Formats: sequence, structure tokens, C-alpha cells
Amino acid sequence: MNNSTLFLDTCIFIDCIESDYYKKIVTHAVNAGYHITTSITVLGETLTQLMEPSPETDKFVKFKEHLYEWQVHFCVPNDVIRILCYKIGEYMTKRDPLYYEVTDRTHLAYSIAYKSDFFLTKDKGLIDYDLPRELKDLEFVKPKTMSLEAFNRKYLVKKRI
Repeated sequence: MNNSTLFLDTCIFIDCIESDYYKKIVTHAVNAGYHITTSITVLGETLTQLMEPSPETDKFVKFKEHLYEWQVHFCVPNDVIRILCYKIGEYMTKRDPLYYEVTDRTHLAYSIAYKSDFFLTKDKGLIDYDLPRELKDLEFVKPKTMSLEAFNRKYLVKKRI
């Protein structure tokens, strides 16, 4: 049985709400022993997106059901996250101030602070992002960051010989 943690980004929750295919991947991961985690910032962003342009009750219900079914653990703010958000934001905005959104940087900081094994997202910028040397020197480690589909192919689908 696996004991790794999967930090889910907002886009993964939205995909799972809108597609049974994606939901089945996360459910398969839970059944394989992966622990699902996310931040209160992802929770807030997901709820905000579900309300646009108008709230659809069935999507809220599905979201709540997923949270309970997967026994999602919610990460809350702490001083490590505060420092990571500042350092990552400082570094990212120097590199490309228009590319990285504050919410994306914050979600990544939560996953690092809580030592998630995986950060699942569709955001190519976050997938390719490398921590600045300053944070690596402080022994912070970026989780393996990939799409849900890539995680499924690499870690869940049994390889045929």
C-alpha cells in the first residue's frame, strides 16, 4: 500500500467534478493508498470558479462528495507558507511577472510546506518551475509536479510486459 500524498490543484478538482474519467483516476489513487491533500486557498478558488458565471448546485454537491469520499486533508496557513510565498513570489515575478499568478504560487508553497510527494496540476509553468537556489539551500523540496494524466500513466496504470 502506498503512503504518498497528492496535493490537488484547483484545475484537478474542477476536472474531477466535470468528468468521471478524471474522478476515477483520483479514486484509483486513493484506493492505491495515496492520501489526498489540498490547501484552503485551493478550496476557496475552486468554490469561486464553481460560482462563475452562476452557481450550479450539482457541481457543489459533487465537490463536497469528492472531498468526503477521498478524505481530503486541508492545509492551513503557517509561517513556513508565509516565507515560501514571499520567496517564490519574489523569484517568479523577477523571471516573468505576467506569467505566474499569485494563487498558483500560493498553492505550490502550501504543497512544499506540507511536504507533499506530488503536486497535480495542468499548469505547465508550475510543472516546469524549479525552486530558486536559496530555497533549495534551506532544504525545501518541490514535489513531483505533473498533470493528473501523467501521474496516472506513470504511477497507477499497470505496465504490460
